[in-house]
Amino acid sequence: MTSDTFSIDAHFITPSELAHAFDSDLPALDNYLGEQVYYNTNPDYLAAVQQRLANTARFHAECVGEEPTILLRAPGRLNAFLEYLDMCAGDHMSTTIDGDMPVCVSVRDDDVVRCFNVSREFPQGEFSISEETNLFKSAEWAGPACDGLADNWDNRTRVYPYYGHPQGEWLNYVRGAFLRIAWELPEMDLRGVDMSFGESSIPMRGGVSSSTALVVLSFLGLYVANKDRLPPWTIQQICRMLGEAEWYVGTHGGANDQTTILRNRPNCVLYNRHSQPELDSTILPSLRGVKFVV
Repeated sequence: MTSDTFSIDAHFITPSELAHAFDSDLPALDNYLGEQVYYNTNPDYLAAVQQRLANTARFHAECVGEEPTILLRAPGRLNAFLEYLDMCAGDHMSTTIDGDMPVCVSVRDDDVVRCFNVSREFPQGEFSISEETNLFKSAEWAGPACDGLADNWDNRTRVYPYYGHPQGEWLNYVRGAFLRIAWELPEMDLRGVDMSFGESSIPMRGGVSSSTALVVLSFLGLYVANKDRLPPWTIQQICRMLGEAEWYVGTHGGANDQTTILRNRPNCVLYNRHSQPELDSTILPSLRGVKFVV
């Protein structure tokens, strides 16, 4: 992934192979996780991380079997400076935390998205991408709330957020990512996925974007399943669409959180330039010796 193009080189293996890899005492894995992902080389910390990721793979095997699988993760986000100015085309500085949300993804032959979560707070659910898209588009575009408004994603998510589903349902964040892409590509048949979300180390309901991590992971699952048929989007386009995807749940914010999760690097601060005609970002190294404590 560069500043101009978006791509994931997906390598699928079985969940058991994934779990075995994280259970193995491999120095190369410790170096990769400690120096390139979590920026923490403490052996006890890395052992706990690997156990959590291995458990995610085992949970996926319990839910879907030994299907070809890829493991993805999304970190939480912490505001650093110029908070919420992204909502009015202002620049914003944020960083990511080492707390993250992992998910195992397997590609399906149909357009069904099945979601499992190791937390009992979030019950299993599924939906058809095409049926959900048709449902959202079927809401009558008439009456005082719609008068004078173009029927587009922006306005429809304002008038009919989470249409047909309870407010606050966790699957709405997953639906939002899939429906935003389906809205963008109305003629395309998107493949579905089985997604098993493991134990998240992002503080929930703590203002560090655990919900946005769910949106980002849902898009990444969609992407690896449909990479061969999606257009060549730039990272800037992806970040904009993911900010808009979250409108489906009933909020109408900017794209700062999604951009930070996708574009920041370990131990860095991201200067997100929402004031630019095309959303762009500058990666800034953190000050030496300074730590952010959540």
